[in-house]
Amino acid sequence: MKITLFACLVFLISFNARAQAGQSMDSVAINGTTYKVGDQVQLGRGSGASGRFVFFEVGGMARSTNPDRNMMPANMAGLKVTIKKIKNWKTHGQQRIYFVTDGDTGINNGYLYIENAIRAGEVESIH
Repeated sequence: MKITLFACLVFLISFNARAQAGQSMDSVAINGTTYKVGDQVQLGRGSGASGRFVFFEVGGMARSTNPDRNMMPANMAGLKVTIKKIKNWKTHGQQRIYFVTDGDTGINNGYLYIENAIRAGEVESIH
């Protein structure tokens, strides 16, 4: 009984550690700004067709398998979103950082790919 309980405890601890491995408390972006959970990001203008946001996407349960449907609409230009989580991972040899955001978007979670969004002018400032 003790061995089973110990094995379950080890499994839960390792599962929790893996779940948090991609999360970070803060991130320094290419513009030198340090972003933290709770900060507000001022959106600029979308860089896609018709002003849609290429690097700010619908996240969570509302996410689609169609990339075009995941782009946030142009009417979000100028809005502020709050950083809920910062995730950092490496894929295809490139470091990728994205923020899970919340704000007056009408969508519970958004994914803001901060490095590319800064380069494209989709992010104006942080507050």
